[in-house]
This record gives sequence, structure tokens and C-alpha cells, in this order.
Amino acid sequence: MIKDLGKPSLIKGADCARDLFILEVSIYYMKMGLGNEKHRMHIKMFFQGAFHSLLGESGARVLEFHMTRILGSDPYYVLYDNPKAFCDGLRGFLGSGANALLKVLAKKIINEYHLEDISPDEIVELMESGSRESRERFINLIISVISGGE
Repeated sequence: MIKDLGKPSLIKGADCARDLFILEVSIYYMKMGLGNEKHRMHIKMFFQGAFHSLLGESGARVLEFHMTRILGSDPYYVLYDNPKAFCDGLRGFLGSGANALLKVLAKKIINEYHLEDISPDEIVELMESGSRESRERFINLIISVISGGE
């Protein structure tokens, strides 16, 4: 959700540019049909649980705090809207450790949900690709896992 921007005369510099960018991205995703709020919420809850399980409560909160600061938005919604931007933000926070965390996360998903037709590297590649097709495949995979393969 886009925050209240207030009076235009009060918005300055980087805040204005960031808010305009967020607005443009939101409009783009609405036009492209990518803004399914139900799926966004399911993805958020799924990955929140996964990161809390991997990092513990404190570690996940630290990650969420810094990712929100870096991305300027809820990191889980960014993960839904633009997995590559999420990965880039994670890399900005953790450096090369982001790759390891993403692989461990992918392995956890594969093992817990008994996925056989995809590897951790493939999941990470889908997240990092930046293409619309990869994003759709990644989101569809996770939604399928969440809904029990329906």
C-alpha cells in the first residue's frame, strides 16, 4: 500500500523520488495483473515463517528491519512483486552471505514440501532472474506449495 504522501510541497529529494518510484511500480503491477493481495499476503506469511524458522525470532527481526530500510517497503511484499529486487536488497545487507541464505531457504522449501522437480539453484535462479516469466514461475511454485499442490 502506498503511504500518504501529504502535500506535494512537503516532499523533497530522495523521499520524493522513492515515493514516485513506489507509485510507478505499484501502477505497473496493477496494470500487469501482478497485484493479487491474497497471494501477496500468503507469500508474506510463508516467507516470514521460513525466515523466522531459519534465523530465529531475533535474527528474522533484524533481517526484516534492515531489508525494510534498504527496500523502502515491506520486504515480503517486495519478494512477491519483484523477487530480484528482494535478492538485490538481501545482497546489499548480507553481501555474499545472501547467496548462502537463499540456497538454504530453497533447500528448506524443497525438503519440507517434498519437491522433486526443482533444485535449490533453480529456485534461486528464478528469484534472481528479473524476468516476468521467472517471477511468475517462482510465485506459482510457492503458491502451489502453500495450497498443497492444488
